[in-house]
Amino acid sequence: MIMNLALFGIKMLYYIVAHIFLKLINWSDFFTWILTISVSSVFYYLLSYRRIKVIGITIKQINKSIKQPISFILRDCKEYQNGVENELVVSNPRNEQFLHKIEINFLEINDYKYNEDKFQVFFNYRSQEIYIVQINNGSQLSKQYEIKVQIFSKDLDLYLINKNVNTKSISSGEICILERISLDTLSLGKNITIFQKLTIKIKSINSDNLLSILYLRYDYLENDYKLAGSLGAGSPQSNREAIPVLLLNDRYDTGPYHFTLNKILNNGINLLKWIVLVDFPVKIKYEVILKNIDGKILYKYIVKSTKIKFPKYKFNDPFNREFENILLNMDSDIITYDEIVERNKEENLHLPINNINWNYNIYID
Repeated sequence: MIMNLALFGIKMLYYIVAHIFLKLINWSDFFTWILTISVSSVFYYLLSYRRIKVIGITIKQINKSIKQPISFILRDCKEYQNGVENELVVSNPRNEQFLHKIEINFLEINDYKYNEDKFQVFFNYRSQEIYIVQINNGSQLSKQYEIKVQIFSKDLDLYLINKNVNTKSISSGEICILERISLDTLSLGKNITIFQKLTIKIKSINSDNLLSILYLRYDYLENDYKLAGSLGAGSPQSNREAIPVLLLNDRYDTGPYHFTLNKILNNGINLLKWIVLVDFPVKIKYEVILKNIDGKILYKYIVKSTKIKFPKYKFNDPFNREFENILLNMDSDIITYDEIVERNKEENLHLPINNINWNYNIYID
């Protein structure tokens, strides 16, 4: 009985509210309102359909000395070196649209800490010694582990030395001589003390990857060992097109940065390119804004977090002679980054110290 009375009360309330609503509403205004919403929705849909869209972005490694595959990223987080070349993939549904400017705003600029040890086999021709050299090319204190050192006699087809060597925990940019091996100590008994051809290798213990290699030959006329052969030609120079370059050398300068392109976007797929160079290891996330000649925003796109390494040094000499002037005149087994920079400046040594201007001149034709 109580339940029936409750249901009856709800029905009566519904009828009263509906009656009041029908009396008060202006049906002419109501239909006009509905029509306006419908037309606006259709117009907005058609307008959106005719606007340009960013499909994605291709991030390329611009370092010519490292062959790294192109990574098409939308949400990935890849590692690059010294900078990145951006290639924005833009879809234009109309016949032509004029793109005047690209604006870039950095949403995040954070220091990037990473380990990266570089090893070299260096030959001291004065003392006839082989140096096993460790270089901290990363941005933080290196870890201690073991590497494998091998000296192979090609003419005898055997290893003269095959042993593990402990690395050092050294600071970013420091160079350390882990071991000196005198060639005078290499022998296979009294009758064999000279080897015509030697191959010196440094390998990773776990993966057996080759970290450094050097070839020596014995010169009978001068009665000593010399560097032998060539390790191959350098990477070919590419004909890079003229594209905008952003130099990020201040971690606190988030922008905006502007590039004037004045580019006609044709119907279909268009590619927009620019380069970001850095002078410190960084993790960046940035927003790309496309604008027309009136400053109207055509599209906004956010590039997800990207890690960019900035090595302390550049290595290009196949004979590992980049630090010859340093290694031949070291008072101890370790030299700091600040000491290397100071000696490079005072003695004009032309050491391969990495910097943003150097990269700008190399990468941009």
